[in-house]
Amino acid sequence: MTQKEIDKIIDALPYAGCYGDGKAEFVLTGTFLLTMFGLMDEYNDVDVIVVNANRKFWSDFLNEHEDSLIEASEFYDCVKIELSGITFNLIQDDRYYIASDSMNLFVDDNVYLDSLSHALKVKADLKREKDKVHFEIINQRLEDLKKNEKDNV
Repeated sequence: MTQKEIDKIIDALPYAGCYGDGKAEFVLTGTFLLTMFGLMDEYNDVDVIVVNANRKFWSDFLNEHEDSLIEASEFYDCVKIELSGITFNLIQDDRYYIASDSMNLFVDDNVYLDSLSHALKVKADLKREKDKVHFEIINQRLEDLKKNEKDNV
């Protein structure tokens, strides 16, 4: 994944701090994160953990992005929108702590990167068929890296 592709995602992502009380933060995760680090080749959407979002955040956010809304759960803790041709899955997680769960890599205002360990744990816990396939790909990548390292020694 190139810096240009990453910048496109960041530029399309709304600014979390301008909704509600301004304390909300976004954490990029999921297959997008795994693609950033070369563990996957492609992603279909961008999963975004929403931290510190209150009801006013969701009210303001949904009012502004009403035309971009694809779907929303009953309590707006999971919202799918399309912006600039990119599908974002915003998932509120009140148990997520940026200081310990993320890489503490500040990507943009109020935007962080999830840690690989957290993203992989969540993916494993979901136990979806697509995630099983993703783990097969990731394991093969890691095996290939080990093989290449042995060959170069």
